[in-house]
Amino acid sequence: MGERNEQVRDVVQHFLEDSAVIRRKWTFSLVVGCAGGMIALASLASSLPSPEYAFRLFVPSLWIFLLGIASATASMPIAALYSGSTGTHYAEARNRESFFSAARKIPPAISAPARLADEENARRDDLLEKGNEAHKRAESAWRTRQVCSVLHWVLAVISAGCFVIGVAIPLAHVSFGGGLTPS
Repeated sequence: MGERNEQVRDVVQHFLEDSAVIRRKWTFSLVVGCAGGMIALASLASSLPSPEYAFRLFVPSLWIFLLGIASATASMPIAALYSGSTGTHYAEARNRESFFSAARKIPPAISAPARLADEENARRDDLLEKGNEAHKRAESAWRTRQVCSVLHWVLAVISAGCFVIGVAIPLAHVSFGGGLTPS
C-alpha cells in the first residue's frame, strides 16, 4: 500500500510540475506576443510616409497590447502564490493527519475528579488542538489557491484577448479599406 501511495504521489507531483511549466510558458508567450505586436506596429508606423497618422491609427492597439503585457505580468506573482499555497495546503494537511494519528494512539482518560482526567488528557488534547490549527491553515491555503487560480486565468484570458484585439483592430481597418496613410 505504501509503495502505491508513493507512485500516486510521484504521478501527482509530475503533473503539478508540468502544469506549472505550461502556465509559465503560456504567460511568457502572452507577454512576448503583446510586446511583439507593439514593436511590429511601432516599426510599421515609423516606416510609413506619414508616421504621425499611422501612430494615431495604432494608438488603440498599442494601449491594448500594453494592457495585455500588464495582465500577463500581473499573473506571474499570482501563479507563484498559487504554487506556494498548494504546497502549504499539502504540507499542513500532512501535519494535520500526523497530529490526529498521534492523538488516536493515546486513549482518552476518564476519571471521577475531572482535573485528573484533564491532566492525563493534556498531551492528547494538545495534539488535537495542533491538528485543528493545521486543518485551519490547510483550508486557508486551499482557499488562497482557488482564488489565485481564478485570478491567474482571468488575467491570462484578458492578456490573450488583448493580443487578439490588438492584432484585429489594424487588420480590420486595412481589411475594410482603411489606409495606413492619409488620403
